[in-house]
Amino acid sequence: MKDKCIQHGLSKAVVDEQLDIIIEKNPINPVINWLKSIKRTKKDNPVHELIDNLPVENKEWVKIAMYRWLVQCCAAADMARHKGKHPDAVPKYESVLMFGGAQGLKKTAFIKYLLPKELHKYTERFSSVKCQRQRLTA
Repeated sequence: MKDKCIQHGLSKAVVDEQLDIIIEKNPINPVINWLKSIKRTKKDNPVHELIDNLPVENKEWVKIAMYRWLVQCCAAADMARHKGKHPDAVPKYESVLMFGGAQGLKKTAFIKYLLPKELHKYTERFSSVKCQRQRLTA
């Protein structure tokens, strides 16, 4: 679409600005929809259950880091437009959880495991370099 606009003399800045307006008027955010549908129970804590099953030494530190990251994920899902329930919460999302390591260590599979099935399609673009090379040579 941008290529067609540029062919007709519209600058990239104008196209980007107009697309932003259209996007803002027609919001579809499956992550926000999913977050709003979650029914929290006080029985179990899924974050603690997850971390307790990870092969890490300092589980308490990992819990703190994971909570901070998850809160920022929620803020990033809607560009920090909605305030959280905590009165001291700051709407920012500058921390990033990074997974490092060689290919084949199941980093993407781990993230996919954390997501509900209806959001799995958003992980498809994270295919391996080998798969990307195969597509380029085909």
